[in-house]
Amino acid sequence: MGIVINQATWGDETATTDITQSMQDKAKPGYLDLVADNTLVPALDLLSGSKNVTLSDSEKADIKTQATNICGSASDDKCIKFQTNQLESASLQKKVAEQQSSANIITGRRLTLTYTDDQTGQQRTVAIPDGQKVKFGTAPTVKLPDFTPSGTVLASLSVVSQIVMTLLYVFSIGATYRLLILTGHTIVAYVLTAIAIVIPYSGLIMTPIALGIFKYMELKSGAKVVPV
Repeated sequence: MGIVINQATWGDETATTDITQSMQDKAKPGYLDLVADNTLVPALDLLSGSKNVTLSDSEKADIKTQATNICGSASDDKCIKFQTNQLESASLQKKVAEQQSSANIITGRRLTLTYTDDQTGQQRTVAIPDGQKVKFGTAPTVKLPDFTPSGTVLASLSVVSQIVMTLLYVFSIGATYRLLILTGHTIVAYVLTAIAIVIPYSGLIMTPIALGIFKYMELKSGAKVVPV
């Protein structure tokens, strides 16, 4: 079972901090396995408050009116632009300070979590007291490849046999050419070597036969010589 975090907060009825993004990052693998405590609140939120502090249109209009009053004339664009920037900066800093002094003060002792089971689609909301274990979803398991001794042995024997057969094929060609050249039968060496290349391992049979025939012919020719 995997889970998807919809919303997460840390705190109580008097003050709470939205930590949805932080918990969603932690639950990306589809599960949560941690302890509910103050460390769940990102340091950035505690220090700077909301990441999206903005001024509303009405606040901007009020600031422009204040800037015009300060400058004393609506036609003094340079003065109005300067005062507007100053007032906007001050307003934004005030809003950040307000968030730091309220929403981001951790006084609660529980994690409120809303999540969805990605298999059933069911949504649940749970509250975990400070210090208790939080474990939802199932950690993905790494499946190791099946190991069968018989299959491994057969695969090894197959590789070894292929290597042996290749070496034997090369040896049959080389031995055929080398042995027949040494006996002085060049033409026969070329012919039988060509056959050994086309018909694998045939050189292992033809070479001994050819050498036996040549040896027999030499003995026979030597027996016809009559000493004086």
